[in-house]
Amino acid sequence: MLSITHQSTLFKQEEESMAPDCLSLQIVNDTPALRSTDVRVAPGRSRAWLYRFVDDARMQEALLSLLSEDELVRARAFIAPAARQHYIQTRAVLRMLLGRVLETSPKGLAFDYGPYGKPSLRDADACCFNIAHSGDYALLAVSQGLPVGVDIERQREIEDLDALARMVLSPAEAGGWAALPPVDRVPTFFSIWTAKEALVKATGRGLGLSLTSLEVGSLTGDILEAGCRVQVGESGVCRLLSLDAPLGYTAALAVQESL
Repeated sequence: MLSITHQSTLFKQEEESMAPDCLSLQIVNDTPALRSTDVRVAPGRSRAWLYRFVDDARMQEALLSLLSEDELVRARAFIAPAARQHYIQTRAVLRMLLGRVLETSPKGLAFDYGPYGKPSLRDADACCFNIAHSGDYALLAVSQGLPVGVDIERQREIEDLDALARMVLSPAEAGGWAALPPVDRVPTFFSIWTAKEALVKATGRGLGLSLTSLEVGSLTGDILEAGCRVQVGESGVCRLLSLDAPLGYTAALAVQESL
């Protein structure tokens, strides 16, 4: 179980599990539900869960009943069937997870959105959450009391990766990038990308924060795996952790400690 205590110390690898819990679905009396699992999040702590998308027409139809009207409108706007399916499942699983955490109806949850699009709960602002999805998986996190951000990415070859790296890496990171052997560049890029995306999402800054201004540690990943604290411009300090992810994926979680 991944459970992170908010304190001003580095993560300790031997003390902190870095594997998200797993979520799965079932239908009970024609109603979709999470399979029985402990999703409690204690005050001052954060947890993360991994959900694998399913190709199940009956489940997909049942999940629609949990979504709000604006979520249904957005779902219908997707042209690609897989993208629509993933959006519906991610939003429905998020609602079921938050409903379980807050002991309330998933359907009744209402969301607000910040200036850069980060969602929050309208009537339970102390319960912070964040979601991301890529490939076959969605990653969800809940934090009691402090803003949280997550990202997951399927590692893949990218045309002109060096050009994209220049838009993401800090000057110090770019120096290390130039020395990397080609075989290490894709996994290293996505490790840094997910870390910075998690930081940006934790602060709610979106595209208003330059990724090249962030330093997330060595290109070998040692600092990320052990955990670190990162200054995120005027948004304060975030604690950053690399999460265990399925083979071929990279994931990270960040919690905003202070403003």
